[in-house]
This record gives sequence, C-alpha cells and structure tokens, in this order.
Amino acid sequence: VNIQRFFDAPADTFEVFPGAKVSPGRYWWTRGELQYQTSRSHPFSLGTLLSWGGFYDGKNTEVDLQADWRGGGHVILGGTFSRSRVALPLERFTATLVTGRMEYAFNTRISFLGFVQHNNEGQRVDFNLRFHWIPRIGDDVYVVWNSGYTTDPTVPHRFPSVHTLGRPLNGAIVVKAS
Repeated sequence: VNIQRFFDAPADTFEVFPGAKVSPGRYWWTRGELQYQTSRSHPFSLGTLLSWGGFYDGKNTEVDLQADWRGGGHVILGGTFSRSRVALPLERFTATLVTGRMEYAFNTRISFLGFVQHNNEGQRVDFNLRFHWIPRIGDDVYVVWNSGYTTDPTVPHRFPSVHTLGRPLNGAIVVKAS
C-alpha cells in the first residue's frame, strides 16, 4: 500500500495524449496505490497494481497486470497490460499499453529474445528480435531487428494485415560485434 505525492511545473503546454493538453503551471497531486507481487523465484509469477487519484488538474485510475513463466531454465515468457483512464477538465482518454516477451537460451552462449509492444496512443505495434552469441568469453555478437507498424484504423495497410509487413513505419537490422 502506497500513498504518493507528485509535483510538476511545466513551462509550456504539452500533450499527454492526442488531443489532451496540460497547460503551464504548478501542479501538486496525490495518488493511492495497492500493489501485489508474487516471488520471481517460482516458475510462475504475477504482479498487480491499482493506482488512483490526481493527475495534473484531473484524475487518473491505473491498472497494471504482469505475468512471467520460467520454463526450466531455457525459456522465459512474460507479458504486461497497463490501462490508465484519465479525466482532465477538457478531455477524457484511456491509454493502453500491452507487451509480450519471449526469451530462449539455447545454451550458455547463445540466446534469443523477442519483444512486442502495442500502445493505443501512438497507434502502433513495435517488434524487437535479438540474437546474442558469445563465441569466446569476453566477445559478443548481436543481430537485432527492430520494426514498427501502424494500427491506425484509417490506414488500409495496418497491422495485423499481412500486407503491413512490407510497409513498416520504421525498421532496422543491426549487427554488432565486440
């Protein structure tokens, strides 16, 4: 159980969500929080958070859920869900963030990590795939692929359409050796 006190003094108007702005000023607000986390030493762990209270000159209620599964030393699967319902004097919005993660260790020197994230504020889904190889202790080779795709309902080629894969918002393949 937590009680938190926040302060912010933005010098300029800024957008916290598309169409929702916070004006310059001095803002103090208080939030309550209930949290529960099971031990990460077990194969399956859970975490929860419920937070409520002020947010600049409005109110915010946030719910976070997290789960991880560690399958016998080689594989880890995890995911999170976060949702904030915000009511400001002139705007209301709900911000949602969903993530998924998969790690697999082929052995002590070769591993793969896959990460995906979706947020409704940016109307996009992002992927990160990383292959890590340690040819000798002290040496590392990484091959990383990053790519982001739109989920905007007004765009004809939006994720999860198969046609989206050829139209990323951004993308990169990086090879690094040290």
